[in-house]
Amino acid sequence: MRAHYHLGLCVIALAVGLGACSQSDSAQQTSQSPDASQAPAHGEVQAQAAHTELSDAIVGPADAPEGLAPGNFYEVFGSNEPPSPATLDPAECEPLIFDSNTAAAWAKTPLDQTTVAMYSGFEQQWAIVELDARPRSADPAKCQSVKRSDDTQIGNITTTYQLKLVPMELDNAEDVQAVEVVTSAVALDGQDSPGDKIGRTTLVLSANAQGKHLTVVGHNIEPEVLRTLASSQIAKLDAQANR
Repeated sequence: MRAHYHLGLCVIALAVGLGACSQSDSAQQTSQSPDASQAPAHGEVQAQAAHTELSDAIVGPADAPEGLAPGNFYEVFGSNEPPSPATLDPAECEPLIFDSNTAAAWAKTPLDQTTVAMYSGFEQQWAIVELDARPRSADPAKCQSVKRSDDTQIGNITTTYQLKLVPMELDNAEDVQAVEVVTSAVALDGQDSPGDKIGRTTLVLSANAQGKHLTVVGHNIEPEVLRTLASSQIAKLDAQANR
């Protein structure tokens, strides 16, 4: 079970372009040393923080989709390193994009502003639910092609995404949008940089409920799984509002 959990963490990290697997392995080996002394990473601090309105409302282990197991998002994406400077064009499409920059930003945001739950399985299946205190939305018609420009240590990486609308109905929610996001091009300092990211596809669902924004992201799962997770999240928000 432990191996399955760790494999799931690696799959998600690699899928969004982070090398968290090797970092996690190294951390595990270090922690086994009797002389190891290391301050907790930012993600660990987040995960151990006091309960907030958002963290009390986020979906949990009981909401895991069939075939997926709950994981610790902050263990995978929490880091002492700040996210690299990046821009999105058009900027208004931010609610419909999930990549390594998105994950790093979520992991760095205080739990009273953003809280994240994660589930993973075999065959590179995973789902992530993000709950945000700020309601927002995006128009897929204006986000058919989106570019992320990321200034990294090796140079400027520009990633192009193509978005396709996915029909989605969701009760008790507003501004519901679901899209299939395909990575169509990657360039390093203006030069094409083909690799395993090309053709990578994720599903992203964005909606507002009870004055909050929720994002549900999935890889190698059906849209119905995203809808079910979103419905579970909305039910928890409704229950919290009615207390």
